[in-house]
Amino acid sequence: MPKWASHFDELVKVTNSLSRSNIQDTLFTIPTPTPTPTTLATTTPSQKESTIESPLPSSSSSLEATLATGMEVCIKDLTPTPAGWLYRQIPVMVFGVYVKECDDLALRKEFYHRVHLSACCGALEESSQTVWIGTNLQKLQCPWTSEPLRLCEFCLNKSHADAPFAKSTEEYQHWQQTRPFEQHVSAFSQYYFPQTHLDEKIQYWQSESTIRSLTHKAASPEPTNKTTLCHRCGWETNVDDESRQRSTPQPHPLPTIINDELASTLNVSKNTCLPCAQHTTSVAISLPEQENIELHRRRFHALKAQAKTLVQSTPPLQVTPSIDALENNTDLINSTPTAEQQTTDKIKKQTSDTPTESLPLNWSDVYSLLPPNWHPLITALSQQLEPPQLFTTFLGYTGFAVMSWPQHRKGIIADSTSADDLPDNWEFWHYGQVLKTLGN
Repeated sequence: MPKWASHFDELVKVTNSLSRSNIQDTLFTIPTPTPTPTTLATTTPSQKESTIESPLPSSSSSLEATLATGMEVCIKDLTPTPAGWLYRQIPVMVFGVYVKECDDLALRKEFYHRVHLSACCGALEESSQTVWIGTNLQKLQCPWTSEPLRLCEFCLNKSHADAPFAKSTEEYQHWQQTRPFEQHVSAFSQYYFPQTHLDEKIQYWQSESTIRSLTHKAASPEPTNKTTLCHRCGWETNVDDESRQRSTPQPHPLPTIINDELASTLNVSKNTCLPCAQHTTSVAISLPEQENIELHRRRFHALKAQAKTLVQSTPPLQVTPSIDALENNTDLINSTPTAEQQTTDKIKKQTSDTPTESLPLNWSDVYSLLPPNWHPLITALSQQLEPPQLFTTFLGYTGFAVMSWPQHRKGIIADSTSADDLPDNWEFWHYGQVLKTLGN
């Protein structure tokens, strides 16, 4: 790890600067607006403690519906994870934190309006601290104020979240007030979803609901209606590509194209492949890691083969529009099938002995071609390194690197991959190792 960490000195310094003590020191020195008579800042701690009450769910409302707008609990009632909190197995954000130890009323008010994704300071680890929790940023109702809430920038930095289209302070602030919580849960699904050994399960969650699961079979289309073309990315799923030939057959494999019922549940269009469905921002999805990586690998090789055929058959000077939308954490493709196929235009085979499958990509391509739980890692690495090659195989070895930098002989492999299946003259690190080095 020391050798790997040397590539990220600057990033690690930033991460280290977000330690709990530093965050707390920074928080209570930043300038904030002067409080008005109607804000929390005019309320004394004793008044706050004696008057604020949490709306209890009525007999006709569920816990999930109540959490959409918010309810009051103590920190000790929450289950902490490296990425945030769970309340009764439901992912939640924390807001409305009244730090009575802070004598500066303006700073106390500023902190009160932050929505936290994880414990970014010591105040959020005090078991007796009273907080508000919720699941829908657009519906959260913070007591004692009508001012808009916003996601805590320290939490966003810690989770390597990115606002790709924020070109001004106003745009960034809008993003802070509108980013779907499901996007964070999806990026850290390994911490929010039960890690079960039942590999046939697809788990998903959205605000105002509990975590749900279904079998691979239940997610697959009916045999009489097996569409083989994803309308979003153009993946011809019936192509028996070389990566599939190398794969270990699964008794109940993940579906490539999901059925119409699941597509409706996940708020995606019909005839959508499972990798594309995972990029929706309205539902967080968790899949078994090994199968999910293999599924994305299959799609990558198929798109590469299709792109090679497309390039060979494309007349000279025919230009296709770019796929800039892939940088945004929205649906993988928000336009026509040909838009997604712009990624395949770039995926052109290059000749190489070791490693094989050398491909020219940019970070936007990498973001779109890997599962959402790799996105925090991608965001962090994109600030420090050139784009990697994806799904690199090595002659004479059965393993592969999900991301690799051949010029440095370094690569990142899935946690389920054994380094024994890879050449020993390279340095490989597991996904989880690198993510922890970067602060998660």
